[in-house]
Amino acid sequence: MTFAAVVVALAWQLALPLAGASSSVSVDHATRTVLAADDECGDEDDACAVNALQLRGRQSVRDETRGVDAIQAHIDLASKQRKGMAIGACVDQPGKEVVCRYTGIRDKGSGEKANATDSFAIGSATKMFTAVAILQLAEQGNLSLSDPVEKFIPRATLDALTGGNGGGVKVSNLLGHTSGMGDYLNIPGKSDAEVIKLYGARGAESGVYSPEEIYELAKKHAQPAFTLQSLGVESYENVTKASYSNTGYIMLGDIIEKASGTSFEAFVTTNILSPAGMADSSFLTMKSASATGYAEGAWKGPIAMPPSLAWSAGDIVSTPRDMARFLRSAMKGQLFQKAETLKMWQNDAYYHPLEGMGIGYGYGLMHLEGPGMDLFGHAGQTFGFKSAALYDRATDVVYTWDQNDSQLGMPLADILMIKSIVDSQSKAQ
Repeated sequence: MTFAAVVVALAWQLALPLAGASSSVSVDHATRTVLAADDECGDEDDACAVNALQLRGRQSVRDETRGVDAIQAHIDLASKQRKGMAIGACVDQPGKEVVCRYTGIRDKGSGEKANATDSFAIGSATKMFTAVAILQLAEQGNLSLSDPVEKFIPRATLDALTGGNGGGVKVSNLLGHTSGMGDYLNIPGKSDAEVIKLYGARGAESGVYSPEEIYELAKKHAQPAFTLQSLGVESYENVTKASYSNTGYIMLGDIIEKASGTSFEAFVTTNILSPAGMADSSFLTMKSASATGYAEGAWKGPIAMPPSLAWSAGDIVSTPRDMARFLRSAMKGQLFQKAETLKMWQNDAYYHPLEGMGIGYGYGLMHLEGPGMDLFGHAGQTFGFKSAALYDRATDVVYTWDQNDSQLGMPLADILMIKSIVDSQSKAQ
């Protein structure tokens, strides 16, 4: 996929859309500025797109010489053009102090400004944590990625969600979105506003969901994205594409609890949050984000997802700094016992094109490739929030972004803009 097309595809579709690609998304002036490379160059002109981003990066170097903080300037502009929303962004470069910048309003009612202590719901970026937990359990011998899912989940449930193919689904299929299961959050034909209304927007007051209840919601609202029969293949080993499914990641949380003998939250805290030094991170089932969430154009007033509705698919609350700690620890292999596990996690052999986008999706991890781009990470969108966290393998730099509006802006595109700033500044030194 071309560089310019990657920017657009990611920005529009990969941030865990609440209701699929057909949902309404506001494209503001600041976002159009970030994506100007595509407007100017077209989808297929990689060289032009790269040059446009590099030009902005060189401009940032000139800004720095005049005493302008280019990263702060970018997030200030983004916030101003997106209804003053709170934004936190961090850049972790090897051998340098981590740079984190904040802007905007964390709560419109009080007018309080965002600061370094603010936490945000990270949405689908949670999937990276769930995948790491599964890989850790595999290292410990408590499960295998080749285990049939029916070892943990009733066959009848699996059959209902896969068009009768439940017996062939393996743990690895859930990790890589290759099961074809429908999605109870991405409901065809429903807008973000309709999905929010369906499940409620008042946090715990809107209800608490068990995995079994979510499976029933998926049966009711979602049809399989594909089946073995529709693809004309005999087994899931022959499936060569991925279709995003939050339902599958709820099952992975269920599997983590059954394989570990402890709660999903306890396992992730003990084996990921604590070792990575993520003292300011938690779960919506335990603690709300300190920043208030909003959904411009889809919901009027504050909004919060019911705890456990996204659970192991999107329930973590974190800070931009903590997310940088996680991605650094994970990408350096510090959360795994074996070096081979990290190599597998980044091995393109385990990645499949995500349906409709052509972006590589592995085990809870996206791989974005293009000229000057070798990025691993994930994006997230949940009721009231968006996030993104990316690791640049070529430069060993971690980028994170969190914001308290689920409808405005495109965090992955913003990170690409910040990457162009960092890359240009590094070349100028």
